[in-house]
Amino acid sequence: MNISINFHDNGTITADFTDYNAESLAQKLNDPQITMITVGNVVINKGNIKSILPETPTDNPNVNVYLNDGITVPVFIESYDANDVAVDLNNQKKVVVDLGELIVHRNGVKMIAPVQ
Repeated sequence: MNISINFHDNGTITADFTDYNAESLAQKLNDPQITMITVGNVVINKGNIKSILPETPTDNPNVNVYLNDGITVPVFIESYDANDVAVDLNNQKKVVVDLGELIVHRNGVKMIAPVQ
């Protein structure tokens, strides 16, 4: 799967990530013992990552994630519950959160709302 990696300096790269799993990758990004990670075939300083998402958007989004940089990402979050998502975003032990197939720096989220 091709993924788009967006950086805090507004740079973007594409990487091939055969076994992309947002939840497990977010766990690696939140590990305080790790500075550099591999994303597909690229080695990246995890502190520079703003968001990671598949290049091909989901077919059946149930929420829109509005980011502070003006980008809106439609995603599918299984069993979406706004309170659970808010708790995850407020977790001080996490730098990034996984929202469906989207991984995003938690300070970069402006709002999450159900698709109308």
